[in-house]
This record gives sequence, C-alpha cells and structure tokens, in this order.
Amino acid sequence: MKWKKWFILLWVVIAAVSIGYSISVRSSIPTVELSDENMDDFPVFAETVSELEVKSRDYLSKQGITMTDIYNASDLVVKVRATAERKAEYESLLTKVNVLEVYKGDHALSNQDIYVYEYASIIMVDNTFTISLTEASNLMQADHDYYLLLNFLKRPSGYRYDAVSSRTYLLNNVCYGKFSDRKYSSDHSTLEYEQGMPYKKIKYLDVLYIDQSQVDDYYDMRNDFFDLIC
Repeated sequence: MKWKKWFILLWVVIAAVSIGYSISVRSSIPTVELSDENMDDFPVFAETVSELEVKSRDYLSKQGITMTDIYNASDLVVKVRATAERKAEYESLLTKVNVLEVYKGDHALSNQDIYVYEYASIIMVDNTFTISLTEASNLMQADHDYYLLLNFLKRPSGYRYDAVSSRTYLLNNVCYGKFSDRKYSSDHSTLEYEQGMPYKKIKYLDVLYIDQSQVDDYYDMRNDFFDLIC
C-alpha cells in the first residue's frame, strides 16, 4: 500500500507545482490598456529576419516554399478590419478582428469577429511597459484593414472551447502571414527604425526590417499573395 501513498503524494506535488506555475504565468502578464494611443510611448524592440535567416524569403525560396505553399497550408484566408480590443497573454497579444471577406475556409465567418494571436508581447523593462515584436511583424492598428493567412488554434483533446477559443487563430507565417491593405510607399521602408523607438513612430510601418532588400522581398511576396486572390 505504500506505493499507492507515494503515488498519490507524487500527483499532489505535481498538481501543486502546476497550479503554482499557472499563477506565476498569470502574474507575469502585465495589466495595461492596449489601445494604440495608450501604447504610443511604449519602446519597441524587434528581432529582424537578418538575425533569423530561416524566416527570410531567400531561405523559403531555397527550400522551394512559395506564397502558394503558405496559402495552401492555411485553414483560413481572410480580409479583416482590426478592432481596438487587444489582450496581453503569456508571450503574445490576442487581437479581435472583424472578417470582411473570406477567400479560403469557412465562409460563414464573413462579417463575424475572430481572434488572432499576434507575434508580440508586452513586457516590463526597467519598470517600463515595452513592446517586444517577434522578428519583423508589426502590430495591427485598430480600424485598419489587413489580409491574414491563418490556422485554427487547436487545443488538446477534451478541451472545451468557449466563444473566444472556438474562433482563435494563429498567423500561418511570421513574416508573410499578414499583409496591410495600404498601398506600398517609400514611407513604409524601415531603414530609419532603431531598437527602442517609441511605438508612435513606427506603428504605421507594415514590417520592421532594417534592410531595403528585405522590405522589397516582403512586398514581392505581398504581390504574389494578391495574384492568388484576384
């Protein structure tokens, strides 16, 4: 019978550790209003594709991966309008968007709201709220339109989906899973971007590359995407 007591004790310890970890994770998520205006003075730090070459268009080309491949691997391809409703979660931001048009996937989602995890997080650095962006993907701005290539966020077997989780998606690709509806202009070049700049100075940028060739690659892939949906 001793082994049963040890087994029960072991599971009690595991449960306690799991609960403690969950509480720790929740407490590490900053509580702050995430409107565009409130984030204006938050410093921004971003990894660039030059530091993570595996995500670059050149790398994808060498692997034979095209915009068509990214499109085909997506569960849902849509045009959306971002809302001001955004929530900080562990190492991510969850943004509510309204679906304007469905190009691939569940057409019943047209004119409905869905939730998209953006590759970004809010962290505290020297007692200052800071935006941390994954690679070169910038945040969506409220009331702006975007084209998204998405995959449904599947939960573990037995998970009970609620109204939010049943409509929560991930960008299929960090660099090429989101394209702004704005037309390209030289203002969208990010050569002037520096780490730590306030969000208000860079929020209009589609991507945060520091090399013009990477900016050009991004818009080439954007053109490839429009060829697929037009």
